[in-house]
Amino acid sequence: MTVVQLPTLDAPPITPLRGTLFDAARVIDGLPIGLLANEDDAYESWNCLYSSAKYIADPCAQNTKTFSAVPWAAAFYEVAYLGATCKGPGFSFNEGAGKLATLYQAMESKIVADRLMHHVLIVGNTDVTPGGAPVDPITALGVLEAHAATHYAGAPTIHMGRGLLAHLCQQLDTSGPTFYTCGGSKVAADGADTRMWVTGEVTIARGEMISVPAINTTTNDMTFLAERAYLISYDCLQAYVQTDVPVPGAP
Repeated sequence: MTVVQLPTLDAPPITPLRGTLFDAARVIDGLPIGLLANEDDAYESWNCLYSSAKYIADPCAQNTKTFSAVPWAAAFYEVAYLGATCKGPGFSFNEGAGKLATLYQAMESKIVADRLMHHVLIVGNTDVTPGGAPVDPITALGVLEAHAATHYAGAPTIHMGRGLLAHLCQQLDTSGPTFYTCGGSKVAADGADTRMWVTGEVTIARGEMISVPAINTTTNDMTFLAERAYLISYDCLQAYVQTDVPVPGAP
């Protein structure tokens, strides 16, 4: 008997997106010990004291000085996973877990950005839209840059969906993996939300990737799991602007 090994057709590789949250954020492999019991306090946040600066009109006169408390950077703990199932034969049990882990890593920035967006837009809910009416993307970017310049020391991070990003390509430096505004703010573009928001520096501490394959020997069902825990924090500043870009799929 002659056995002929036929060539296999592999799926095309995933081309990573550029300009994502993971390109703009500080990403740390390993979860800090002792932070999970008190998620709200990640580290001392000095950068928002910039807006507390005062002036002395007459240095020669007696003056009463005002001192501001140093806030703590907001932080929250999240666990995300991706699961897949397929029927053998036809799928490789040995390769399935690795392929799912590769897919998860390609989606990881979007997964984390979605949870960060929830905490900034839903929990924080600081709407700085001028007049309460949605504005065009360029105006939204200008409002957030001005807001950050008033309340934050240093370059902030501007967050937006990939659809909004398409309206601003001429206004951004997209030459490298991390995108920047002309003012030097980092840009993180993930997902499809049509609001634009700003935070201080984002830090993402992530645990070990859990990759688990399993097989049901009765049904031949194979299951694969990719799971990871995160401690996500942003440095004090948070605000958003509503834009007039249509919501995908809306009539």
